[in-house]
Formats: sequence, C-alpha cells, structure tokens
Amino acid sequence: MRINWQRLVVVTLLALLPAAVAFPWASVYPAEPTHQYIIDTVWNRLQADPAFAANQFPNIYAIKDHEGVEFGLQGELTGKGADAHGMSTYSEHYYNPEIKEVKKGDAGRAPTSVERYYSVLIRDNLLNFNSKSAEAGPKGAAYSAHFLADVCVPYHVNGTTRANAEKIWKDQHAGNYITPDVINRVGVTAMHPLVPLITLPETITGSQVLSYLTPIKGEDRNFYPELSRFLVLTEPKEFDWFDPWYYNGDTNIGGLYYVQSSHIFWEGRPTGELSASAFHQRTGQGLPGYDTDWKNATPTFEKSPWGSQSEQARQFAIAKATETRNRQSEFFQDPTLALGRTIRAVYTLWRGSISGLRPVIEFQPDGATTAYRVTGKVSNEASAAATGVRGQLSATDCTVTDAKEKLMGASLAAGKKQEVSAVWRVQPKADTTCKLRLEVVGAYSIPDLQYALVERTFVPEHVEPVSKPKPPEQPTSPSSATSAGGHWQRGAVIAKWANSPPTSHEDGGKRLRQLGSMPHAGDSWVWEGGGGTWITHTLETISGGHEVHSTAVAGHPDMNGRSEVSWTEPPVELSPGQMVVIKTQGASCYAYTREENNNEHLVYATGNQQNGTYAPYKVPAPAVSSDASKAVFGFFCGATLRYTYAYHWVGR
Repeated sequence: MRINWQRLVVVTLLALLPAAVAFPWASVYPAEPTHQYIIDTVWNRLQADPAFAANQFPNIYAIKDHEGVEFGLQGELTGKGADAHGMSTYSEHYYNPEIKEVKKGDAGRAPTSVERYYSVLIRDNLLNFNSKSAEAGPKGAAYSAHFLADVCVPYHVNGTTRANAEKIWKDQHAGNYITPDVINRVGVTAMHPLVPLITLPETITGSQVLSYLTPIKGEDRNFYPELSRFLVLTEPKEFDWFDPWYYNGDTNIGGLYYVQSSHIFWEGRPTGELSASAFHQRTGQGLPGYDTDWKNATPTFEKSPWGSQSEQARQFAIAKATETRNRQSEFFQDPTLALGRTIRAVYTLWRGSISGLRPVIEFQPDGATTAYRVTGKVSNEASAAATGVRGQLSATDCTVTDAKEKLMGASLAAGKKQEVSAVWRVQPKADTTCKLRLEVVGAYSIPDLQYALVERTFVPEHVEPVSKPKPPEQPTSPSSATSAGGHWQRGAVIAKWANSPPTSHEDGGKRLRQLGSMPHAGDSWVWEGGGGTWITHTLETISGGHEVHSTAVAGHPDMNGRSEVSWTEPPVELSPGQMVVIKTQGASCYAYTREENNNEHLVYATGNQQNGTYAPYKVPAPAVSSDASKAVFGFFCGATLRYTYAYHWVGR
C-alpha cells in the first residue's frame, strides 16, 4: 500500500490544533477583549439615546455574558461567546462580497447570522424578555453585534466555502508542482522531488498586504501549505470556511500554525502595541452619529417587525462587508479608523431594534350603552420626527366594532413635544376580561424599529339590564341586616409596612433614622446585597394608590434606580352585589372579610405589564346578626407598604 507520508507528517505535527473559531476583533479575555470593548461602548451610546428605555433592551451584564472566550485547560476556547468552540461555524464570521451568491451562504454566512440573532433581539425587546428560548434577547444582542463587527475586519471579507476549497484542491492538485525550496514551510520532510502548487485568485485572498508578519511568503503565491492544512486537519462541520491568512503560521513551533498566522497576529495586536487598551482609548466612543448605510424597513402591519427589520440588518451587514473589502488596505493600515466605524455600525444596528414611539391605551364606558370608548395615544421620544403614524387595535374576548386600522397623525414631532390619537369602539362581554392590543407604526429618518405595541386589559363595569322591577322580597328574619337596606362605607385609609419595619444599619459611620411602625416619605434603610455591596432603599412618595421608591448601590452608580407601583383605589361607597375591579401596576391587592388574614387574592400584576385586571370581586352582603353596624370587609393593596381600605355597614 502506498503511504501518503506528506499527509501523515503534517497530521502528526499539527495534532495539537484546538478547535477555535477565528478571532475577528480579538475576544480572548482578559488579554484582547476588543469585542467586549465594542459592546460596552455601544451600550453607553444607546443608553444616552433619548429613545432608550430600560424595558426595551437587555441589560448590559446579560449581554456581556454572551461575549468573549477564555482558554481552557486543553487550550480550547470556552465560554458563551460566538468565538467559543461549538457556538458557531467559521462561515458565520465571514462574508466575501467578491463571490457571487447563488444562495445565502455562498459568500459567507455572517449577514445571515446577523439577521437571525437580530430577529431574536427585536422579538424579545417587544415581549419584554419573556422568551423561554436559550436564544433570547441578551444573546441576540451580543451575537448580532459580534457577527456585524466581524465583517468590519479586513481579514473577514476574504476566503471561500469549504466546498469551493475542495474543488480548487481537486482541480489543481494533479499536475501543478514547484521545486522543494518552500517545503520547510509545509512542515514536512522532502519525500518527493517536487511540491504541489496551489494558486488562489485575489477574489479569495484579498490584498497582499494581509500577509502580515510573514515575510517568508514574499511574492510567493503558492497556497498549497495553507489549503492542505485546512483540508487535512479540520473538521468539515465547524470549519466550513477557508481563510488562507488563518493557516500561514510557522509550523515549527508545536504545530500550532494558526497562532502565528497573519490573521491572528493582526487581530490580537492590530497596532503592534502589547496592550489593546491604548488602541481602544484612541478609538474612544467611535465615529459620531448613525451609519448612513442603514435603511429602515417599510413600516407596516402586514409583516412582523422582527422579520422585516432583520432583513434590513442582513443588507446592512453586506454593505459593511463591501465597504471593508473596498477599503481593505486602508483599514489594515489604520485599525483605529476601522474600529471607530465598527462601533458606529453596531450602535446603528442596536438603535434600529427599538423605537421612539410610545403608545398608551385609555378606555371608558361609551355613554349609557354597554360598549366602551377606547383611545389610543402616541408620543415620540426619539431625536427625529415620525411621519405617517398609524394605529391598529385588536381585542381578545371582546370585539372592535369599527375599522381596526386608523391614521393617528400625519407627523409627530421629536422629543415628546406632542401627542396624536385615534378612537375605537369596543363591545365587551359581561363580566369577562377584555384584552386590548394597540400596535403603532411610523416612519423615521434615523435608525428605528418604527413599531411599538402596548397591551391593556379591563373588565366592563356591571350594567344591570333594564327590566320591570320585581316587588321586594319579604325578609326571612326581622333581625336581618340586609332587610333594613344600607351600604358599605369606607373608613380612613391606613398605611403600614407590609412586613415588620426595616431595620436601620450603621453605614460609613452614619446611622440612618430608626424607622417607626408607621411609614413616612423619606424613610431610608440599608441592606446587604451580597458580596459586601450595600444598597440604600428610600421611600420617596407615599399616597393613596401610589408608592415611589429609589435604590442607590454603593460603588455602582450605574445600578441606581427608581421604581413606582400604583393601583386604583376602591370606591368610598359600595353596595352588596356590586362588582369591583382594582387595576394595578407592579402592586398586589387582596379582598378580605372580618379579618385581614381571611383573604382572597383579587389582583396581582408583575413584570412590565402596563396594567393588569383580573376577575371582578363581588361585594358581599353583611352577615345576618343582631348588630349589622359591626359587619366589616375590605381590601389591602401595595408592595413595600400595605394600604388597608376597611368598610363598615351603614344602614338606612
């Protein structure tokens, strides 16, 4: 049997190759975290955008959990980032605009992966991160940014598919040879008088300046060593893209040919400096403004916003790859310029996943009928005006009786300076929760999702049908409280701590005021948040149906925040049999009879719901007793505090 000694020796020399995806803008922590620098910088810019809202975009810490890699014990790259082994294929990090695409992926799959993860990001933004999928908002933000940043790197707009690389090998391997003067670069012993010759067109290799720190290559255009290493030593499933500058390292050092390759040398140290921080500092916040290559999708209700806008993200990635390829030598020589443009591109991408449109729903009974008048209102918090603002109202367990889609305003000025609206008529079902969904669209001249939605539910007020009154029933007992007639009267509202008063704490030598059993506006207390972090909690505002709290995290001002909970207070007077609905935002409410611990859960709203209503509560009649004035029932609502609304029976 004839032994392929050349293949055998190469395999032996390079057996230590770890399966590691290419390093576009290095992401190895802690040595070369350029990808992490990009998302940190972009996040800061996005937060400063007037359209940004915390409930519209994933938290930066969750995003960073899906970026970056570390070396494992065996030299493999580990982590949740796109560069980690098994988290992506090589073609997802490349796009070569010089290759004509017959189908998606022929020129590289980076734009398609940007599209895929951008769709996930938008969908989770709109659903307020309620996705149960592992590919949820934070990963969508990190990966869409990562793959877009990749095609802004000079080395990631070259190469070809594995299938085409195999075809080149098959077409050229037979009959093309050179003399043995380059055989040492292959890392084998000269077993044959001649060495095969593989030539690659510039459409695959890109500019010759990419032969960075490999002067031995010189004008030699034989890519036999690189192609043979790729085809012989890599697994086809993950290594589905051939980049000749990734495989031209010096094999005499442990066989780790990619470590000394032009690609890795440049991305790890694009400016030649040992520290990446100096490179980052010169780049700063990146180029100002938005990238002019971005085009918003046409605002419409016909397609899902994540579907149409994510296709725009794919086209945007292709445009960035084309620009990188056209300016390959320039970006290679000036990586600071390239990184600045990358930051602006990723910022533009993320900004296009949120909207400055802010819709709200208001409703009220429509006169003496059982129908409801629903008003949709929209304001604009973006830095640019919106035009052609339209709304579409849909309903569940109730019916929109007029046109579902309506024009709300021809234009809407920037900066929440005005409001546009439209009115719908909705017919609910008696004693049944009606769920409303208002979707709005409007066109922007800046990157924007151009779509927003809000949902709200309500239970219609109890309306007795008009009919001939029946004669009053005779009381069954002369002592019956209900026979005397009367109503429930609400007493004074009492606010107490929901649990025992928070304890005060010595903090930096300053002792906070001892909290009493009754809460007051301005009450503050401190607790340990773990890891030695102290969190100061302040009760800013307390009033009927309203609480405002603020938190300050010592040493972490970026984590400071405010929260607000509210609920509609029950009426001052109630009648037996009357249906009561308490609408809440971030609070919980209970109904009780006789004692507060004898209660039933009336309503509970959590998360990012604008408003929540549940089944109405039927007001009880007072118990039959010799003294109806002692009968009592009520509600208690709140979060940190408990507001008690106690009722007593008033006869007449």
